[in-house]
Amino acid sequence: MEPARRELEVLVTSEVFRSCLYHAYLTQQEEVAGLLLGDKQVQPNGSVLIRCISSITNQRKIKEKDRVEIDPEQLSDAMVQAEQLSRDTGRLFDVVGWYHSHPNITVFPSQVDINTQLSMQMIGSDFIGIIFSVFVGSTKVSGSSAIGKTELIAFQSYEDYADGQKKARTLRVKIVESDKLLR
Repeated sequence: MEPARRELEVLVTSEVFRSCLYHAYLTQQEEVAGLLLGDKQVQPNGSVLIRCISSITNQRKIKEKDRVEIDPEQLSDAMVQAEQLSRDTGRLFDVVGWYHSHPNITVFPSQVDINTQLSMQMIGSDFIGIIFSVFVGSTKVSGSSAIGKTELIAFQSYEDYADGQKKARTLRVKIVESDKLLR
């Protein structure tokens, strides 16, 4: 049974969405990853709104093509960037999540993704993960590659104490124009 958790809603600016999607489509040979900067707002009903306003691409440091990792140094650099953004805007920003791609496979989190997310949630219980599942096909006429289908999911991990399994719960993601988030 999943422990009681606050409801989360994830808002992503259209610019962050496009940036992460572009990053995901850069290669169909290996997964890519990055970090998400933004803020969180506790709503009157107790739910939490996670607002992603910026993304930072991570450099791959792992050899397995179907794995990604968030390097502690890159995470630290992202936290410094969030602090600078806070100083520049007068609003409190932080690293609120991470994203990665699933080239030509399902959008659902793997057990590795669930474990990675669980460890990332040590940063904060509202820390989110987003997966961009991108499929590239080729046209029958020219044989050239073309962008195909894209799926997107946000998730968090939890441990089901009834059976000892680590599981994911999915979250609704809404993509909005950035000027609506930055007001």
